[in-house]
Amino acid sequence: MSVINFSFMSLFIILLPILINGLLFQDTQAQTLKEALVNAYLNNPNLNAGRIKQKGLDEDIALANSGWRPTVVLGAGAGFSDTKSTSKLSDNAPNIERSDSIQPYSYSVSILEPLYKGGSTLAESRSALAKIKAGRADLLSLESKTLLEAVRAYVNVLSSEASLELSERNVIFVSRQFQAAKDKFAVGIITQTNVAQAKARLFEAKANKVSREGELITARSDYHRVVGLIPENLQWPKLAKRLPVSENEALEVALKLNQQIIGAKYLEESATEQIKVAKASLLPEISLEANYTSQYELSSLTEENKVASITANINIPIYQSGAEYSGIRRNKLLAAERRLDIERVRRDVINDVTKAWENLTTSASSKAAFEVKVKAAQIALEGIEQEGYAGLRTTLDILDAEQDFYNSQVQLVKARAALISASYWVQATQGKLTANNLDLPVKLYNPISNYINIKSKWF
Repeated sequence: MSVINFSFMSLFIILLPILINGLLFQDTQAQTLKEALVNAYLNNPNLNAGRIKQKGLDEDIALANSGWRPTVVLGAGAGFSDTKSTSKLSDNAPNIERSDSIQPYSYSVSILEPLYKGGSTLAESRSALAKIKAGRADLLSLESKTLLEAVRAYVNVLSSEASLELSERNVIFVSRQFQAAKDKFAVGIITQTNVAQAKARLFEAKANKVSREGELITARSDYHRVVGLIPENLQWPKLAKRLPVSENEALEVALKLNQQIIGAKYLEESATEQIKVAKASLLPEISLEANYTSQYELSSLTEENKVASITANINIPIYQSGAEYSGIRRNKLLAAERRLDIERVRRDVINDVTKAWENLTTSASSKAAFEVKVKAAQIALEGIEQEGYAGLRTTLDILDAEQDFYNSQVQLVKARAALISASYWVQATQGKLTANNLDLPVKLYNPISNYINIKSKWF
């Protein structure tokens, strides 16, 4: 009967922190993973900086479109002139002095409209648009990376909290065993060696607790850095939705939707258009120029002079020191590099998908194995503890069983966290880890609206 009561008390002591924790937080609103992702999407500084960077990239289209538009120059000038001259009609004639003061002023308007620039304007516009689309793909990649960091930070806090709680329970259990060892030594049942072993395990448990506390502080700091919130009462989330059923399916989707591949293709397209821009320097340029000038008080004899003209200009380059040919060669090499980048990025994505999928399957298997191990270790601990009460097991046997039970619980917690992170990692490699695909309750950032506003601005 005393054995049964003692076991019940042991279980109560172990579960007491959990019960107290539940009472303390039962009225506190849970901070869900979706809320964390929303806050990261809205407030993460890296992501917001990426959006500003994209707005700056949109200006390239305005710069390219400026090649279609005229240049208007308004000029004005004013001055003062005082002229004094001395002359005579013959050698013996008296000197004739003359003074002339005028205040000339003028204004002019000049309009230059490019009609043809060797096709460079059209190529520049296409290159800028392709680069902007590549920037949008990079922005989605950054969004996916940020959300994945938020998921990992979220489950790391949960894992660290659970590991710390297990460490605290382990310290309580080992402390009880250490006290029991001292009591047994006092009545001569065990030796000083058994007490020393129990004491060593107690300080090991306390050291583990301190280590877990440090891990939790680090995890909470990472969470605040990525999400921008202080983690409060986090709840274990479910796995990511709509996961592929096989690695081949994951690869097939990733090769179509992964934003890194899409961005690399747009960069190659932009580089190809830059070859056309470079070649345009070898072609003629045609422009239309209109000028109007009004001049006043040019001299004492000319009161006003007005000139209006319209001129069609054509410039045909013959030789420009070879610089244009160097530019063409350089842009061709850059385009070749961008084509190789597509294959490099494609292989990187395949590698990432393979790693993510293997991590997902491994984590799932590990979690299932550790669940069985925890149950077995718990049964073993309960049995060895009962045998210890009957004098069939030593204190060290009980501490070994408790350590095995504690380690298996920590491993299970970490496997659970790894499985959740891996599920979202698979989504990220597929290009699906975005606020839109996750159905986050947030107004989605639309980079196209800024592009539409910028490309048509004249001023």
